Amino acid sequence: MLFRSVPRRALSFALVGATGIVTHLLLFSFAHKLLSFDFEHAQILAVIGAASSNFLINNSLTFRAQQLSGIALLIGLIRFLLVTSLGMAANVGVSSAFYHRGSAEALLAIFAGIAVDFVWKYAASSRFVWNTP
Repeated sequence: MLFRSVPRRALSFALVGATGIVTHLLLFSFAHKLLSFDFEHAQILAVIGAASSNFLINNSLTFRAQQLSGIALLIGLIRFLLVTSLGMAANVGVSSAFYHRGSAEALLAIFAGIAVDFVWKYAASSRFVWNTP
């Protein structure tokens, strides 16, 4: 359908990211509503939790040819979180800016942050975690 203009891994990464959105929203709601975290702290917890979940799913599906296991899996997760931390920081920064300016509901602010985060995560993790060009 896309005439091979988008790499299959990028599509798979995006589909896994969709599951991460659900994880993110659940974690955010839990922290913000049930634990009474403020927006930023709930967002930080949700971003790290969703990123960790996405890493494990991507490791099993998207990058199964380079799949990490054992201690390499733990090292890969730490590397993934470090490498993608710039995108995660941008996610929290953008969503917080949207939220505090009053121009967006929390949900719209969260999606703005996720959009900024996706591109960096795919490019950085492909190269520096699973070592694929």
